[in-house]
Amino acid sequence: MTVLCATDFSENSQGALRLAADLARGTGRSLLVTHAVDLAAGDQGWRVLVEAPDEIEASVREEAQQRLESFFDESVDASRRPGLVRFEVCMGSPAEAILDLASKEATSMVVVGTRGASRLREIFLGSVANSLVRQSEVPVVLAPPETASGTFKTIVVGLDLSPVSGPVLRRAATLAREQDGRIHVVHALIVPEVTGLAMSLNEPASRLSELRAERHAQLRQLVSDEGAQDVVDEVHVMVEAPDRAVVSHAATINADLIAMGTRGRRGWSRFFLGNSAERTMRRAGCPVFVVPIGHED
Repeated sequence: MTVLCATDFSENSQGALRLAADLARGTGRSLLVTHAVDLAAGDQGWRVLVEAPDEIEASVREEAQQRLESFFDESVDASRRPGLVRFEVCMGSPAEAILDLASKEATSMVVVGTRGASRLREIFLGSVANSLVRQSEVPVVLAPPETASGTFKTIVVGLDLSPVSGPVLRRAATLAREQDGRIHVVHALIVPEVTGLAMSLNEPASRLSELRAERHAQLRQLVSDEGAQDVVDEVHVMVEAPDRAVVSHAATINADLIAMGTRGRRGWSRFFLGNSAERTMRRAGCPVFVVPIGHED
């Protein structure tokens, strides 16, 4: 299996390269580093005046290939590199090129930075990263610029108790075992959701306490059903907006990673992938591991 890391050569993407190299080395996977050249959106337009179209692509690809290898050498210390590292330059729209490459390779996950070069319209976390998260068939890891490594000893997993929660917890547990890490499960109990349960407005505190205990028991049962007891340390039910609950708890315990799914329930309890998930990705101070799950009806 391969860890695929996409870079735009910005300083902000160096953290993603380090994370991807650590992940590949620590799990015995190979690393494929890629850069997508979009001639239509880049600064290569002048070349049509002096070069033929096929010559433009060949020369741009060669230049990007050399720069890609040099950028990796500058960004990742030799001691942190996996045994097998490959480089590939893709042509076309970055999101489409990355997704196409991921589908062709035996890719276990795609790693990208959350903010890129301004001249490329903040490629990550913008339309490209959102496209990857929404369309990728394999997990996507979003790495902030300050990411120092791909070692995940403490992982916060956000679960909404919809059917997608099982697959999310399962993937996070596998990653935790590979990293010898521990998991904190976080569930956000949204107050408007409580008021829809025929709860008397005169006794919200008692009903809320009851519901929190109920959700805690359901989460513990999910952990047991998924066989994740060996890596789950704590289960937390928080009365807070989903993104704030996950991000604040991750900051409190100095988590190395947040894991979440891309789909969830609808209505007030909808967790992923909408505004809550996007806010989680933007606000998180640590990498975010996004597990792709199909739509729930």
